[in-house]
Amino acid sequence: MLLLGSSCLGPRVRTEIVEAHPAFLRGGFNGKKVFFAPMLPQRKLSNIPNEVQFHLMQSELETRFQEKHPHTQVIVADELEKAVEGISLSKLIADSAVIPMTAIQLQHLRQRGVDYLWVSLLQSNEEGNDTSEWTEETITTAEDFEGNETKTSVTTYTSGAHACRRMVVACYLYEVASGKRGWAAVSRDQRCHLNWVESNRDYLPAPAFPSAPRETELMENIVKDLMKKLP
Repeated sequence: MLLLGSSCLGPRVRTEIVEAHPAFLRGGFNGKKVFFAPMLPQRKLSNIPNEVQFHLMQSELETRFQEKHPHTQVIVADELEKAVEGISLSKLIADSAVIPMTAIQLQHLRQRGVDYLWVSLLQSNEEGNDTSEWTEETITTAEDFEGNETKTSVTTYTSGAHACRRMVVACYLYEVASGKRGWAAVSRDQRCHLNWVESNRDYLPAPAFPSAPRETELMENIVKDLMKKLP
């Protein structure tokens, strides 16, 4: 018997809170205004998503945040460069304890009534392919008309081709009034697509590799877990 198939493995998402000052966000987000900076790739990141993927990842973050905090005003990333004249987005890549803006730029945010600035960095985006083989034994029991049992063992040989993506996203939340960072988290996820072929006789050559999961697939899992950890 020959059987072909495909499936999705994962997710393996994990979010670690790396910074959370006790007094920060004590009053919550209700009635506050949160400005989301555009998600940026970490410096020297080799596998950078295309513009469409970045936009969808950013939209996922903003949308899920708004769903969790419906009484908070979310200012989307597309508005940042309009609101802060002369801002260098590359400076937001720095893992800084204070908002990497000039005093004048910070003043522009305060004049717009912005309470918090959210910065997201794509720290890692790795793809990899691999193959594997495994067996599974199935035993069936049957009785004849005299009540005698007969056991039959069937071994299934499976050859698989995996295409995986591993992604790490860091999120920083700054208080605009003080200019200081008060909350930070790092989220990791891994997800794989699998093509496989089965036989009852022996291992067959592994099938063609599937395409790796898109960044947006992992971002959906990351944001879901991130929102659970956010105050």
